Amino acid sequence: YVSSELYGGEMILQRSLSKEGLSFEAYDKQIRSIEKDALVEAIVNVLERK
Repeated sequence: YVSSELYGGEMILQRSLSKEGLSFEAYDKQIRSIEKDALVEAIVNVLERK
């Protein structure tokens, strides 16, 4: 999963959200919440592939 090319490796997990109507602070809070859950899910996915 490590590559010398920037953003050149396989995508492990991707999430999205809409920022429409959100203040910067609310958007930032949602991103951080999604990141926490996505990181755990991505780690589990990678470990289960081995």
